[in-house]
Amino acid sequence: VPVWVAFGLISVGSDLPPVPDLDKFPAESLRVSLDAKDFELINQHGEPIQLSELKGKAVLLTAVYTRCNATCPMIFSRMKETMDALPEEIHGDVEFIAVTLDPEFDTQDIRSQVAEAYEFDADIFNFVGGDIEYVFNILDAFQFARDHSEYMNQINHANLFILIDKQGQIAYRFALSSPNPNWIREALELLAEEESAQA
Repeated sequence: VPVWVAFGLISVGSDLPPVPDLDKFPAESLRVSLDAKDFELINQHGEPIQLSELKGKAVLLTAVYTRCNATCPMIFSRMKETMDALPEEIHGDVEFIAVTLDPEFDTQDIRSQVAEAYEFDADIFNFVGGDIEYVFNILDAFQFARDHSEYMNQINHANLFILIDKQGQIAYRFALSSPNPNWIREALELLAEEESAQA
């Protein structure tokens, strides 16, 4: 099925819409400017990570949990691919944050083991957790919808990547199923090249 049909972009009638160019990142049409709630959580190294302290960097934020055997490995892999594809010279201008969806189980030690297993760059990757209710409040604030299935002992959740600019504003939101996985990297590079809030 052509992608423009699959995405519901074709209409009935004689005039067909143009085929979307999925190779070109539509930066301007997707750009938003939304408040990002500040938070402070603990990463896999036991270090506090406060979002407001990361102003001046472009931040990729997502949510996962270690016992997930469905989409979370795909999210981790997408983050790793994005990280590895970034030019080395902008690594100082970016930060990756994965918030656990399962703060009770995902202890610092477990988060550390997972980060090491995926060979994330320890300087720019943070797998964070903390107080259960506090973590849940942060997930709600960023609209990471989730539903815990007691029967299956799984968490059904939104598969999102939220990109925050150097001013601390939400700039882009992508789903794991976005039509072009390279858009996340391209968006992050654009944000990393923007003027810093602290400039």
